[in-house]
Order: sequence, then structure tokens, then C-alpha cells
Amino acid sequence: MKYIILLFLAPTIILGQKNISMQLDEYMNAQADIYNFSGVVLVKSHNKIVLEKAYGLADREWNIPNTLDTKYNLCSITKQFTATSILQLDELGKLNVNDKLYKYLPDFPNSEKVTIHMMLTHTSGITDYTELPQYYDWLYALDISKDSIISILKTKPFDFEPGTSYKYSSSNYYLLAYVVEMVTKQNRSFFLKDHIFNKAGMINTGVDTPDTILLKRAKSYLFSEGKYISAETERVSNTFGTGDIFSTVEDLNKWDNALLGKDILSNGSKFRMYTPVKENYGYGIICIPIENKTCIQHSGSGAGFSNSFLRIPSDSSCVIVLSNNASQSPSISFALATIILGGHVKTPKIHTEIKQNSKNFHNYTGQYEGMFIGFPSKLKIIEKSDKLYVYVNGVEDIEIKAESPTRFYYANGTDKQIEFELDSKGKVINLWRLVYGLKVQLKKRE
Repeated sequence: MKYIILLFLAPTIILGQKNISMQLDEYMNAQADIYNFSGVVLVKSHNKIVLEKAYGLADREWNIPNTLDTKYNLCSITKQFTATSILQLDELGKLNVNDKLYKYLPDFPNSEKVTIHMMLTHTSGITDYTELPQYYDWLYALDISKDSIISILKTKPFDFEPGTSYKYSSSNYYLLAYVVEMVTKQNRSFFLKDHIFNKAGMINTGVDTPDTILLKRAKSYLFSEGKYISAETERVSNTFGTGDIFSTVEDLNKWDNALLGKDILSNGSKFRMYTPVKENYGYGIICIPIENKTCIQHSGSGAGFSNSFLRIPSDSSCVIVLSNNASQSPSISFALATIILGGHVKTPKIHTEIKQNSKNFHNYTGQYEGMFIGFPSKLKIIEKSDKLYVYVNGVEDIEIKAESPTRFYYANGTDKQIEFELDSKGKVINLWRLVYGLKVQLKKRE
């Protein structure tokens, strides 16, 4: 009877996977056609690949298309490999995540208070070196030695008392990578190759260096003033442990498979890695809820690259989005994950502006608040010169254009829209914000 039931259900399962594949494909084709997504995408549902496709160009000068084996700078997705290295060394008894930083850098300020655990979870209070005024000189022009960057960090005040708060700081992972090399007494790239990449079968993954000639490397681009421009090349040596790994979408799928097993990390280590401490951050990952499932995710962006690696371990599912033209990969990955989990996602479409009487715009202005993917979401609508804008603190406000009396779309070319829900008197009840097809409810703050 058991086998009869399975045979009866098999066509339904296959049809469901086919429908999901069609939805995913339709969504991504629209992202490519309307919003110029360039990169590669792999979606796996219940350990079966349901979408694997490349879009756009890896090199615009030579008109070379992206392929499934095109290599991308992973940027901050690198951090989970640094976290994995630390956990492996913990399992081997060569360090302990509760060790004080003092054990490895005794002259670092507050090192007797800062633990490896705090650095893994961004609760150490160590200031972010990427926010220092000289960082962009380092990033794009100079190779700075590890000792020099650490020496500069030693002179900077902490953002808060260690362990008392959270602030994302790449300095934590720079120092953790430094600790890996101290403990192993070898170049970190060799440790990663022997203990992670080779074990997972990731033959197209490695630590990038400024002089590396990398076959099938994607170049990165930014869209500026109506055209694409080449993004500045980062000195990856200055993103040591924080953003210096390259990989492919196929290798990251192997990484997901490896994490489902026990060859890379024990179940105990994975439990620690996936346990959020503050602001949903664990060890090199963020825990986010999508369709009542816990998803393990991390983004990485810089110099035209924008990436997202999202896993749903309970379903043996994952979503990998790598882009080389600064597309909004994290939001796209959230939408793709929602689709495979059975949620509703609106497929992108072309928006057309209509003429709108601005006399009622004042009803729409104000502060709106809600939740999006487990995080507080705030939006402020303002009116200027008979136009509505989304207020963005510190940068230029984003105009929203009407496509109906209550529906507006972002005029900056991103897949975001706003819909106002009104009562019978024309008062705003709710604001619905669509972010790359995901609908988010925000309430007006009175």
C-alpha cells in the first residue's frame, strides 16, 4: 500500500516542481528583461535543482555572457568561511570560541574583555575599519599589510562595551582570519583549501589576490547616468577574511550540500553557527523567517558585485544569487525563497506613469513602520514641489510616480512599489510596499 501511495503522489510532486520551476523562470526572466539583472541564479528545492540559469554579460567589453561557471567575488559571504574555519579549529581543540582576544593579540585594547564568540557575532564593539576615512584609499589604491591595519585599529575607540550591543563590523572577521593564521601557522588560503574547499569539492573557489589571473572571472559594473560603467577594482588583499573569496554558483551549491552533512562541521558546531545572538546574527550568517521557515542567509556586495547565499536546511533547499551589475540580489533571493516555499510573489512588470492631481498628496505623507523578513522596516513619505518622494536619510530622496490614484512606483529603476489603502474618507489605513515582488504591510505612525 505504501508503494501504491507513493506512485500515486509522484505525478503530483513532479507537476508541483514543474510549476515552481516555471514561476521561478518567469520571475527571473522579468528581472533580467525589465530591471537588467546580470549574473547567475541557482535554486534548489528539497535537494532538487529547480532553476539554474545565467543572465547578462560577464564582460561587456568583449561581449562575453555569464555562464554557470563564471567566477564572482563573494564579498561578505566570505565571512561564513572564516566562521567555519574558527569552528573547525574549535573542534580540533586548537582554540575555543570563548577564548579572549588577549590570548592572540594581548596588546589590542579591551582584549581581555573581547571573546572570539563576540567577534563572530559582531558584539565585540570593535570599530569597523571599512568606516575609517582612509579605507577607500586602501581598498582601491594600496595594499596595506595586516599588521598595519591592526595597528590602526588599536588606536580607535570601541563603539560600545564588549558584549553589550551589536554592530556589524568587518574588523571582527579581519581579526578572526588573522587568528586562524596564528593558530594554524600557515597561510589562510591553504587552510581553506585543505579543510573546506577540497572536502566540499569546490574546485572553482579560492582566496583572491591582486595579482591572480582568474579564468572566467566576471567583471563588475554600475549603472550611472543612464549607462553602465566599469566598477573600480578593489584591492582584495585589504578585505582579508571579510570579502576576498571568489566562487561560482555551482560551487556554492556544493557548499550547501557539504553543510547538510558532517564532513565540514559537526551538528554541534552548526547549531552554534545558526543560533542568533543579537539582531538575528549567528556566526557569519543571519537567521531570517520566510513563510514560517528559518532561513540561513548572508549577503555580500562591493564594487558592482551583489550576492546572496540563502539556505533552508530543514527543507534541504537553497537560493544562490550572484550579480555583477549591483542588482538587488538579497531581495531577489528572498522572493525566490518565498516562491519555493509556496508564498505569493508578484512578477515584475513595466510601470507607466499617469497624471495625478497632487492636492491629496498630503494624505500620503508621513512615517510608516512594520516588519520585513524579521527586521523592523521604516518608510517616510514626503512631498516636494507637488511630487511624492521616499525620504532617504543622508542621500538623495527617491521620487515615486503614480500609476493609479493609490499605486506608485520607484522612479530610480528598482523593483519597488507602494500602494496606499484608504478608508471611505480617503484616509490612509495601510501602506503596502512591494519589494521585488514581496508585499509588506506598514502602518502609519500617528
